[in-house]
Amino acid sequence: MASLDSFKQCRICRRMFQYPGFGAEVCQACRKEDEEMFSKVKTYLRDNPGRTIHQTAKDCDVPESRIRDWLKEERLEYTGSGETGLFCEHCGKPIMSGKLCDECRMSFAKAAGEMKRSIEKPAPERKQIAHDGDKMRFLGRRQ
Repeated sequence: MASLDSFKQCRICRRMFQYPGFGAEVCQACRKEDEEMFSKVKTYLRDNPGRTIHQTAKDCDVPESRIRDWLKEERLEYTGSGETGLFCEHCGKPIMSGKLCDECRMSFAKAAGEMKRSIEKPAPERKQIAHDGDKMRFLGRRQ
């Protein structure tokens, strides 16, 4: 039987569901509906490239906020010249998808690499064991 800790409230419909311990806190019914909406938008954009967020939302009957969520999740990328309503979460610069602009992403990646190198410890040296041909010998203390 599942413990109470494994139940969460769906962030979309607010119903309780058994949470598997990873991924978005969304119930199976809402996840399925979300995937169906995403599929509709994906097909629409494939057939109608260059549409705005507003036009896509209207034509597909999908909330603009959900399209912006998919842009943040990098499931979609805005290729137009207009405003997406998305901004880098670090510097505030307008972006087309994701949560960070390219400059901040590169800066964070570089800083993470430097941090990793600074905390890595060199592997301890292995002591060489002398071999006497193909014979074995006991390396313990002598009495």
